[in-house]
Amino acid sequence: MRKFQKTDIQLVDWLAKQLDYPPAVPHKGWIQHARTGRHLSTRAFARRMEMAPSSAHELEEREWNGSITLKKLAQNLQTTESSVYRYFDNKHRLLVYQINLYWGWLNQQVDLKCCQAGLSGKEALEKAFEIMCFPEAHSWPSDGVSFECMHKILTHQSVKAYFSEHVDHENQDGAHRALKSLVKQMSEWLKEGSPDFEFPKSLISTLLASVMIQPFYAEHLPSLTELPAPNPTNSQTAQQTFRYVCQILERLTTQPRTV
Repeated sequence: MRKFQKTDIQLVDWLAKQLDYPPAVPHKGWIQHARTGRHLSTRAFARRMEMAPSSAHELEEREWNGSITLKKLAQNLQTTESSVYRYFDNKHRLLVYQINLYWGWLNQQVDLKCCQAGLSGKEALEKAFEIMCFPEAHSWPSDGVSFECMHKILTHQSVKAYFSEHVDHENQDGAHRALKSLVKQMSEWLKEGSPDFEFPKSLISTLLASVMIQPFYAEHLPSLTELPAPNPTNSQTAQQTFRYVCQILERLTTQPRTV
């Protein structure tokens, strides 16, 4: 059995994430989806896996026609199934890691383009939600998982990271620190524009969750939202989501509070 290289581990980790979480299998399977997501030709993929191009092609074909599983994938990579999950105890921890990877990136972008840019109040809030709605325009890392894949994980699976019997222990371990830091910062900006509003954290956490869940509703439960279904040829859903958030913030900061 050959020694697994670091680049192999990264690719298998990426494959594992795709195999586990998005709810719909791509037309030609996750292996090809992962390979093309990394911008690898079949020959380059085969070279990285130290197999013949014909074997790499066969691997994709077998996954496409349903004759290969994650266990068989590990066997084809000449490693153990546990190597695929070597960094995580279980699938739930893998999901928590992936979701927090996103919140960490968003925190970094908000700090760079809001805090360091001197923005505050409503202007900073709108910029933060703009980054969230249009991540491709704000330095989403191109060498990792494509945002298309990440977006599927966020909209379809993120709730599972919190509605879990392990959430208290994970919170004590700091698993959700990035999200809590973001909510704290954004709620402070909200209070700057609406000092009399009593529930800034509640509203911000609700809006953050809403930005994730509304595209899911638009695609699968359209009667629950006015947003259009996601379309790969344009960003209308993202634009409408951003408008929806901005209208709420505008009403809150311009209209007098009533009890």
